Amino acid sequence: AALDARRWEDAAAEFQAALDLAPDIAGAREGLAKARKGKFVAGLRRSLDQGNWNGALSLLEEYGKEWRDDEDVRALEKLARGTGTLEVDASAPMEVDILVTDAACTWDEETIPPIAEARAAGLARPFRGEPVAPGECTVVWSRDGRVERVCTVEIPRGGEARADFRVRRVGEAYADAPAALRGAPPGTVVELADGLQEAGWSLPPGVLLRPAPGARPVLSAPEGSPALIVEPGCGASVRDLEFNRGTESAIFASGARRFTAARLFIHDFDQGGISLSGGADSILRDCRIARALEQSVRLSGERQLVLQCDISDAGWVGIALEGPDCAVERCRLRGGQRIGIHALRQPGVAIRANDVAGFPDWGILVFESPGALVVDNVCADNASSSQRDDAANIACIGTSGVSSSAEIRHNSTCGGGPGIIARASSAPAADNIAAFHAGPGIRFLHDRCDLLDYNLVWKCRPFGEFLDKSAASLEEFKLLQPQLNLGQMGRGIEADPQFVDAARRDLRLADGSPARRAASDGGDVGARLEWLATLPQDSAGWLRRRAGLKWLERGREELGAGRKPEALALLKWAALLLPGETELPELIRRAGE
Repeated sequence: AALDARRWEDAAAEFQAALDLAPDIAGAREGLAKARKGKFVAGLRRSLDQGNWNGALSLLEEYGKEWRDDEDVRALEKLARGTGTLEVDASAPMEVDILVTDAACTWDEETIPPIAEARAAGLARPFRGEPVAPGECTVVWSRDGRVERVCTVEIPRGGEARADFRVRRVGEAYADAPAALRGAPPGTVVELADGLQEAGWSLPPGVLLRPAPGARPVLSAPEGSPALIVEPGCGASVRDLEFNRGTESAIFASGARRFTAARLFIHDFDQGGISLSGGADSILRDCRIARALEQSVRLSGERQLVLQCDISDAGWVGIALEGPDCAVERCRLRGGQRIGIHALRQPGVAIRANDVAGFPDWGILVFESPGALVVDNVCADNASSSQRDDAANIACIGTSGVSSSAEIRHNSTCGGGPGIIARASSAPAADNIAAFHAGPGIRFLHDRCDLLDYNLVWKCRPFGEFLDKSAASLEEFKLLQPQLNLGQMGRGIEADPQFVDAARRDLRLADGSPARRAASDGGDVGARLEWLATLPQDSAGWLRRRAGLKWLERGREELGAGRKPEALALLKWAALLLPGETELPELIRRAGE
């Protein structure tokens, strides 16, 4: 009765008492064995349910040898040891590798290095069906050394996952896109036929959606629905598609990890272009988005990146950063209803090397975002019609309770309202140019103005406002052009600058400009970047270099902490992605000693 009720301890005690009285009683030994196994399995399950993996392993080591051949115990042991099973297939014979999956990079067919070199560096290893660690696993299919498909799949702890590289072409084996997408396992490629198609589809994890060879599909959205809904999970991807018209957003993803979108053209959507809600490590690159109202791009997950995108006629916000450690890099934004790039209450955001123009209130607004980076941006003709006293081409705004603490360096602002404003923030501002503004070139409204250094302000009315409680006199900060003297607040540039072409908003300092010598790093202050006129460039190569630099930095940290094996692996990966980096050979030698 106790055995049937799963009262394992009571059952074991009763059977043991029976055996003590009558050792040969029928069924007692079998019952005792079942009770002991039941007690062991129940304790093992309890540890696993609580996430106590070490406790489960201790139980297996101490008591589990007796039942190692039992099917239930084997399944629980696999779960406790943290391995999963991955089944990989393809439509043709191919080599299969497992690639290192890391927050530094989200791999695809265009960003992965040559597979032979990746194997040599330890970044990839051939897969032969062995158990794999739980979590995200990047699978690479290749043939004759050429990568055919890259897909990240989720391996459940002690469970099974499947990845299958096959092409499903709409119009041939599949009548429509929903049929091709339905039930598609990770690794699948769905190719769309030519012409206008009403979408409203769901994109499963690990599936790549792209045009068929020679086709130019255009996706519209049904009333009240996004054109494409990315399901939660790993590794979905969309490439080379046009999205045309809808009452909602073009693409909505909730909880998607390592989602990638490349070379999309999105226009005329009422509720935004691309919205990533939650998730992590997703990348949007080389996309064009026009007339997407509300927010053209919204990032609210972790470590999400917008790279080299062109956004025009935006709604309230061009790009909204609402998740920690998100970044906008090398993007061009032209015109919108209010704000170009907006970082809202998130730590660690990065806004680098963007070209932002024509937004009425702010070109770049960082609000209550600790540790933000605002570097190498060019902002022109923003905040020209705003009635707000804190509107500017670049603004870093905190409150009395929350500091923005952004780092504002190497930016150029030109035309429109004020150049750079910081309020209630400990933001350092150095090596910036603010020129030809109707308002102040630099306006710092807090008590840390001593963080200003090596900035050039030219032909602004007035050139700047600085409210510093510790300053003995504010008169020296209210000068008009042509000279600027920041006195105790930093080393300003007092020479007449010569720009390359100020009329065209090209604020690079000319070779003969006397202002060049005053930059803190000896170069241009806030120079406009050459690539701004030549988009698109090699974003895949840029992503590889970015991952390599992150691994180099982490390798240095591990080496400095004396963890040489970990440092050696990271530095070898960095060397693969950073050919010609001069310090790597010496670092690798030291890590290998």
